[in-house]
Amino acid sequence: AGHRVLLVDADLGGANLHTALGIPAPHATLSDFVAHKADFSDIAIDTPYANLRFVSGAMDAVYIANLQYQQKQRLLRNIARQDVDFLVLDLGAGTNFNGLDFFLLAQQGIIVVLPEPTSIENAYRFLKGAFFRMLRRWQVARAAAQGDQARDARQDREPAEQDRDGRAPGDRGEPAGGRGPAGATSGAASA
Repeated sequence: AGHRVLLVDADLGGANLHTALGIPAPHATLSDFVAHKADFSDIAIDTPYANLRFVSGAMDAVYIANLQYQQKQRLLRNIARQDVDFLVLDLGAGTNFNGLDFFLLAQQGIIVVLPEPTSIENAYRFLKGAFFRMLRRWQVARAAAQGDQARDARQDREPAEQDRDGRAPGDRGEPAGGRGPAGATSGAASA
């Protein structure tokens, strides 16, 4: 009894891993899952290889290469929750956000490089893109956490700002602590 492995052809828009496996293109693919025509468990098929199941991206519709954010998040969640020992994602070349996000899903990433200048250059660009994508996620998460901390601090401070008659400075129509109109906030967020 070997390890249970799920191989997902996540080369969106250019999937052809079924050919490398020597199996015909499956009837249900990632595009069926994305279009809500099939559950993820329905598109994972057995292969002639022991303990290897396969999810094909073959025969995908043109839109699959440019998933909407919600579609990608649903796909990532379903891939991540598979009950397998090893999950292998075959990704296409390039630094598109879909490929980078699938790569960053992994606990360990493997990049295949040939001893050719173009292959090395593409691998470098991919690693740089993955690093900056991961850094951006960290920055967004950190900013969100800081925003939560600031909101909590304001809520903790509000009772102390009440005057003797129980009204906060902003309740009297004056600026709360000189920060502008009561309840006004400013900030920027980006995804």
